[in-house]
Amino acid sequence: MCLLCVLYVSYMCPICVIYVSSMCPLCVLHVSYMCPLCVLYVSYMCPTCVLYVSYMYSICVLYVSYIFLYVSYMCLLCFLYVFSMCPLGVFYVFSMCPLGVFYVFSMCPICVLYVS
Repeated sequence: MCLLCVLYVSYMCPICVIYVSSMCPLCVLHVSYMCPLCVLYVSYMCPTCVLYVSYMYSICVLYVSYIFLYVSYMCLLCFLYVFSMCPLGVFYVFSMCPLGVFYVFSMCPICVLYVS
């Protein structure tokens, strides 16, 4: 992480601390290699958390769309994939995005029908 990110972590709210500490390798690389966008990235995070959640929702839609494609074409691996998502993905889908919850709980039964 760039110096600004490291300094920012020291006064983040508990939600953001969890977010940073449980990021998957891809997200860590995203932060590490996009430090020129750090100021924009930080602007979505706490202390207000409102814009941060809005930003997370946008990513969730893309992430869930990817899950949808993954489930559609790799149904045999569906449950392994869904239940072994990185902590950040689980946090997005189950805690921050009602649409994500809808997708997960309505897609797995579809997947079972698809596999059968």
